[in-house]
Amino acid sequence: MNQTRAGIYFIILVFAFFGLLFSQTRKEEKPSTIAQTPSNEHGKVLAGGSPCYQIFIKDISNNNNVADASVILNSPRSSFNLGPYQNDGNSWKFAYNIPLDKSYQWWGGVCPLASGVSAAPVANVTISKSGYETKTTSIQPLPTKPVIKIDPADTEAPSTPTNLKTTSVKPTSATLSWTASTDNKAVAGYKIFRDNVLIYTTTATSFTDSSLKADKKYSYFVKAYDAAGNFSSASNTITITTTLTIEDVSLPKIFGGSTTNLAKISDAKKVQNLTIEVKDKNKIVWNETVDLSSQDTANKFKSLDKYIKAEQLGVLELDSKTLNVLNKKASVTMFNLPFISTPKVLVDGKEDPETVSDINYADGNLTFNTTHFTKFEAVPTLTIIEPQNGFETNEPLVTLRGIVGDPQATVSASLNNEDLGALKVATQSGQFSKRLTLTEGNNTIVIMANSLFGATLSATISGTYTPDNRLVWVLSAAGIGLIGATIVAGVYYWYKRNKARTTQSETKSP
Repeated sequence: MNQTRAGIYFIILVFAFFGLLFSQTRKEEKPSTIAQTPSNEHGKVLAGGSPCYQIFIKDISNNNNVADASVILNSPRSSFNLGPYQNDGNSWKFAYNIPLDKSYQWWGGVCPLASGVSAAPVANVTISKSGYETKTTSIQPLPTKPVIKIDPADTEAPSTPTNLKTTSVKPTSATLSWTASTDNKAVAGYKIFRDNVLIYTTTATSFTDSSLKADKKYSYFVKAYDAAGNFSSASNTITITTTLTIEDVSLPKIFGGSTTNLAKISDAKKVQNLTIEVKDKNKIVWNETVDLSSQDTANKFKSLDKYIKAEQLGVLELDSKTLNVLNKKASVTMFNLPFISTPKVLVDGKEDPETVSDINYADGNLTFNTTHFTKFEAVPTLTIIEPQNGFETNEPLVTLRGIVGDPQATVSASLNNEDLGALKVATQSGQFSKRLTLTEGNNTIVIMANSLFGATLSATISGTYTPDNRLVWVLSAAGIGLIGATIVAGVYYWYKRNKARTTQSETKSP
């Protein structure tokens, strides 16, 4: 009996030994993480039941466990919650457990579920830790124990974009292109800067900036960036100047009146009836179509007052060598001229009927046509009415009469190089006159008129003064007769007186 009892005890001890041995072996193979009691991030043991979700987090670069990450439940929250001790008011945080075996660090979500309610089959969590990239992923409840690998934070910037250039420049847009950057992971996109200000973000390697103004300078550079927010160095900087069309040009303010509105030109290659006017001064209307389509022409029109001088009354000059597109047939009007008669139109200082034609003057406005452009001046006329050139006279006194087309001009005269001074000019008629005393022989009369229009005017006539010889002979004969009569009278008087004296003397003698 004692032996039997001893045998039974022996068998019990053997089973107990092997049971203990088996249990210990299982512990050494792998700790039962489910049996672990979860704790919060401060190491405090959490009440409320066993975990319903359990995850392991590793470094993807070396497969090492990552401790102290933040695991936040995003969804779902309607079927369960993680307990009040894990709700910070904004986020539902998983508790972090550190068992005795450091190689099995894990995070658990405790689910105080209502009776008959199971943990959601899929939960969405966000994992973050300093020095690592944040990761959002889905997990399943126990017994699934997913291992989630996170990337160390990306601190390497993309390579610098190169070969930034323009492929198209227009009045209000410019297209840029560049060589793509590279990155240790991936280039997320490019930031385009204009004049040092970020204007656009793109994933492409080209960009069209359509918010520009005509005829302006802009500078550009590009930076690449990755998903971690690392930026490359700036690319090369380029400077562009947008082009200019005639429609974009604002003419100098001096041009107004009926001047063509350039913005409304429909066909810059064939502009009809182009008109340029300085109000109340001068106007040009081209009779032929004009091509204003080139950028060079548009640029010159910005400072058109350098090439068309039309602000002075009676003077119009166009630099047709520099602005050759305007060297065509046109009609010219000069306004508000003071002349009382049709003035002359000088072409580069002289009359040129082959260039200027159809001259008309009325009410102070002069019009004419021209075959091409240079400098035009309206100048008054100066005419000597009398005496006429080549005159011959026996009279020493003559009356000089003339007329000047600009009654505001000052007129002076000279006779045989002797200055006769200023002559009074009638303001309504422009006439002037003066009595002259000629010298015997040839006489030269010169009239000078200074007007605000054109150079000094001059008119010259010459003639001959010859005294009447018959009159001289008569006067001479009369003088001789008078002298003879005087002599005869004198002799007679002398004779009579002497005779009287002789008679008296004889009477007195004894």
